[in-house]
Amino acid sequence: MDVVKGVATLAVIGSALILGLTNPVTAIFSAIMLGVCLIAWLIDLFRPKPLSGPQLVALALTKMSPPLCSFTPPSGCFSADSTVRSAAGTPQPLLSLSLGDSVSTVTPEGRIETNQVHFFGHKDPSSLTVFFRVATASGHALSLTGDHLLPTALSPDTLWRDRTFKRARTVGPGDYIWVVQPGGAVALSAVQRVHSHMAVGLFNPYTESGATIVDDVVTSDHSAWLLDPLISDKYAWLAPILYAPLLQTGLAAVYKVSPGLVKAISECFYVTAAAGTSVADSLCAVQETWRWAMGQDRVSPASAGTLGL
Repeated sequence: MDVVKGVATLAVIGSALILGLTNPVTAIFSAIMLGVCLIAWLIDLFRPKPLSGPQLVALALTKMSPPLCSFTPPSGCFSADSTVRSAAGTPQPLLSLSLGDSVSTVTPEGRIETNQVHFFGHKDPSSLTVFFRVATASGHALSLTGDHLLPTALSPDTLWRDRTFKRARTVGPGDYIWVVQPGGAVALSAVQRVHSHMAVGLFNPYTESGATIVDDVVTSDHSAWLLDPLISDKYAWLAPILYAPLLQTGLAAVYKVSPGLVKAISECFYVTAAAGTSVADSLCAVQETWRWAMGQDRVSPASAGTLGL
């Protein structure tokens, strides 16, 4: 199936490039198709697969003392019961978050501001996986997968601009993370305890700032992706630098130009486990793009044989 998807994608890209050389009109359409291929590829690459029965057994054997085997569950992000701050300042469950919603984030200068969600690395309400729960001295707690990045500091007087990034599985006592205090100010709090637990749901919203506030903890939008196998835990701080130009800045720009198209394509891919295959999802994305290019009203993925968000 992956070979079929790869050949089909190359065919679309090749056709788009050839058409783009003929005249300005086809050049514009080709640019649109290339953008669609990029978005569809990103969504399909990020989309997690639920744990199978044998994987659950392997996970249980890994947790035994001593462990009888070694198993690493799928990567993801935050659990379904995590919350973000809406534009109104009230908690909003990630389960109900949609593209275009405004959430509280932290700017590069360390200020809290709202940003639109322009992409989901994961949006899966049913997958079961292992999360690391990071608890702080201030009473804050955050659950996220072990490969997800957190802005951290080694001392309580570290400035936001001097932050570094660590994968959640490597965070522990002695580290400090930024939290939102009751008065609304952002401050460092010492990590007191980290433990693993099972939870349902995988959600990873992206905003242009790259620092979304989840459960009143300042997080990074980035988790494991293409280059992570090449980046050791020691150099995990490199990942946001490498991923931000595309996943933050680039996709935010695409969403600003055509939010309706991005939403339509996303709905083709983020489906329940019982819904369409990757090929069907890709065809749905092409159909939605054609309708958008022709100025037609979009058809919901549910009516096209694929369940929506």
